[in-house]
Amino acid sequence: MTAPDDLRALGEGFRILVDVGQRLSAAVGEALVLRRTRFAATPDEVERFLRAVLRAVRAVTEPQNKSDVTRWIGKFFKLDERLADEFYRRLVPSLNPSGWVERDKVKLIIDSAVERGLTDKPLDPDAVTDFSIVRQLKP
Repeated sequence: MTAPDDLRALGEGFRILVDVGQRLSAAVGEALVLRRTRFAATPDEVERFLRAVLRAVRAVTEPQNKSDVTRWIGKFFKLDERLADEFYRRLVPSLNPSGWVERDKVKLIIDSAVERGLTDKPLDPDAVTDFSIVRQLKP
């Protein structure tokens, strides 16, 4: 089950036997996939979008915002305070306020795609990532 359904089950008295997010170090929800042609055509739009995403991630991960974020999570997902807090506790480690995704996480995603038959060609993570725009963005 994915969040928040796993948390709802927890709230109903079920136990979580394995939390894959805690066991698997992967880039979940951290990437913006974009064709080079799209970026070349609209670099200002892409930069504004990335700045907004990074500002949001930073706001969510700042400890002083925890109560506001957990309150929003509870309201949005219809979770009580305890489950919203658990959702937040799991969410924050998966977010990267710097905008970078480590090479080993990208490789893990590529390897998983090969295993699942989504592609038959293993790719070098450096060949499919470009963090040049992230380097240019200032916090």
